[in-house]
Amino acid sequence: MYLSAAQQKSDGMRVSCSISLLIAKTISLHTIYKGLIFSSIILDEIANDAEDTLCKFLNSAQLSLRLDESTLYQGVKR
Repeated sequence: MYLSAAQQKSDGMRVSCSISLLIAKTISLHTIYKGLIFSSIILDEIANDAEDTLCKFLNSAQLSLRLDESTLYQGVKR
């Protein structure tokens, strides 16, 4: 059983390397970098928009905070 698992791992590595080599031969690095840069810019814009939306909501909302003995440190009553 151990030998077959080791063989499967070796075959999987070989296939993974072969696929990576095919991708490297067919796709230019410029295309890959361009896609990564645009993706990171879009994700950054989405994060900023989400942060702005949350801040606007929290600033405009009326919030209340309820405290009781169970919320104090180790249930200390004052």
